[in-house]
Amino acid sequence: MRPLQFIHAVVTLLLLVAVLVFGVLTLAGIVEVRLPAKGQLGERAAVEQNARPAGNQLAVKARLLVVRGAKPGMEYPIFEGQNVIGRADEKPVEVDIEFQEFPERIWSSRQHAVIVCDNGSLVIEDLNSSNGTYVNRSRVPPGKKQGLRANDIIQIGEVQLKVL
Repeated sequence: MRPLQFIHAVVTLLLLVAVLVFGVLTLAGIVEVRLPAKGQLGERAAVEQNARPAGNQLAVKARLLVVRGAKPGMEYPIFEGQNVIGRADEKPVEVDIEFQEFPERIWSSRQHAVIVCDNGSLVIEDLNSSNGTYVNRSRVPPGKKQGLRANDIIQIGEVQLKVL
């Protein structure tokens, strides 16, 4: 066997072992593979699509920066009008924090809270969520609107979003 054939055989064997180990870890529940729902865009593409809507060009009025969550540093645009925060299901949400929560610790409701942007001013309202919405460590009572300013921290479960 020539050296090049030997190297090829070793690399092929190592790849096969890696695939088998990944399969076993997946079946054992140690590794989880989450595929997007049919027709659902990847999170980065969805944010970019929301940032550049077709037709009437809506401007981003504010942003939410993830400071604590599964993917810190990710940003969500806030547009004029209602921006629902939650986990996408049958009803769409503008700020989908499903990917920020760990599968074994989900605290957000599907329609958890709403941020309303009206002429540049922001208010948040809890939508009777199970675990509450907090702004700067103070609970926002369900049905009550609370103003938001730059650098405020919104907490939903273990996810913290900074208003920019």
